[in-house]
Amino acid sequence: DLGFMVDGSTYMQPNAFTSCLALVKNIYSNFPVGVYDTHVALALLGNMPRTVFNFTAYSNKAEMDKAVDNLIYPGSTKINLGKGLSSYKASIFDTTARPGARKVLVVFVAGASDDEVDVPAREIRDNGKF
Repeated sequence: DLGFMVDGSTYMQPNAFTSCLALVKNIYSNFPVGVYDTHVALALLGNMPRTVFNFTAYSNKAEMDKAVDNLIYPGSTKINLGKGLSSYKASIFDTTARPGARKVLVVFVAGASDDEVDVPAREIRDNGKF
């Protein structure tokens, strides 16, 4: 299970946001994606985290590419990475990740978090999500 979180705040300029999304697509394009292969999830960071798609939403790269290509730069005023990690764990890892599958989360941020990240990061690590 391969997860991504991308900063959608104003710290991440629009061109950098677009470059990060291209990198996300480039990374998952190197994996076999499918029902019995790699599952991919994507969320955006900002004032409030937003799930773009979870691990069960798409089973092929063309659908994921379309979802990524249709994203609009949010331009949030904050980077709430702690909220993002907690939300990701609750709404993606805990509900749509496959039991026993290796889990990886790649986070792209352009600045320091505006909230506390130690506890949410530790909870994910300690619960074997990575």
